[in-house]
Amino acid sequence: MSQEQEPSLSDDVERIDRNVDAIGLRVKELGERVDQLEYVVERLVADLPTQKRSKREKMAAVVRHAVKHGNRGPGGVSVTKAGAAGAADCSKRHALNLFDDLGEQFPWAEKETHDGQARLTVDMGGEDAETFIGRITDAFPEVAEE
Repeated sequence: MSQEQEPSLSDDVERIDRNVDAIGLRVKELGERVDQLEYVVERLVADLPTQKRSKREKMAAVVRHAVKHGNRGPGGVSVTKAGAAGAADCSKRHALNLFDDLGEQFPWAEKETHDGQARLTVDMGGEDAETFIGRITDAFPEVAEE
């Protein structure tokens, strides 16, 4: 009959020491990785564009986009809800609300629907983009800011 020898107390202590050393090394490696990731996140956040926060800033972004990049037509320049949403950093649904607000507050802005598609039309009165933006900044100074 063979007898198995039970581990001695010194064997247990040695095994625990090895495990503690391995855990300590792993914790150090994870700490270094967290530091690296924090650095990456800080750089990414620094590169993010400044988000438009107020309703007026979003409305101004929609008007600037319409004036500078909108489709020209007989009634002025127009922008779709998708174009407005991109310019204002908001959802398409919120862009429709901005269209309503602009149409209620400014006589040169009108929400229209053609073929089931909502658009904001800005009547620039035949002026070029810079002249128009310069003229409306008295009533709507946010539109001049970029």
